[in-house]
Amino acid sequence: MHLAKDRATALRDGGQWYKQFEGQIIQNKPFELIVEGGAFGSPEDCIEKIRAYADAGSEAMILRFFANDWLAQFKLFREQVFPAFAN
Repeated sequence: MHLAKDRATALRDGGQWYKQFEGQIIQNKPFELIVEGGAFGSPEDCIEKIRAYADAGSEAMILRFFANDWLAQFKLFREQVFPAFAN
């Protein structure tokens, strides 16, 4: 997951974060495959992606932020995404 003002920014920044691990065990999948299953974009984009998983029966999720400043990403998630699922 990477939250940003728009999807293009999230993909750029998340991709840059992921690229730093090139050749290491963490980078064992193409970034495009991760994007397909992950939530990258504006808070609304991420809500839509997570809601699709919830609608398919998912009851829990693991958060992994593709960012050096994961705490800032978590705060954005907590403030702008989580409330959509609070009930």
